[in-house]
Amino acid sequence: ALKYFSETTQNDAPVVQLCVKSRPWAIQYSSTLLWDDDKIMACVASVDGLPALKYASKRLRACTKLVRMAVQSNGLAIRFASEDLRADREIAQLATQNNPYAYPKAVRLLPREFRQNRQLLLEVLTRDGDAIRYCSSRMKSD
Repeated sequence: ALKYFSETTQNDAPVVQLCVKSRPWAIQYSSTLLWDDDKIMACVASVDGLPALKYASKRLRACTKLVRMAVQSNGLAIRFASEDLRADREIAQLATQNNPYAYPKAVRLLPREFRQNRQLLLEVLTRDGDAIRYCSSRMKSD
């Protein structure tokens, strides 16, 4: 519905927040100014982290609190996190702990050093053996 609202309404933070609570992907139709609003993007991240980080401002993609919330709700959101946060072990673990269908893809999005981390990969592989195809060659032979 947000797509069809006036530009004024798409800039209205309370209206946008109400819309994204039930339809997080509606954030793409809001004003780009709201993509830097901590409160709105946290609301999106609590429902589905993927649109939250996909549309978040560069500043918010580097916000540990928002990225942590986003990857907890959707591990694939790690793809849009800042480079530094993608390399954070705790965030990498959160990204691989949810959404059983996303495990293999989430592993593929991790930095190389995490794809070679035996403990982390064993946790992932116990949930989804298909994730092995994204492990490093060294880990596959181990």
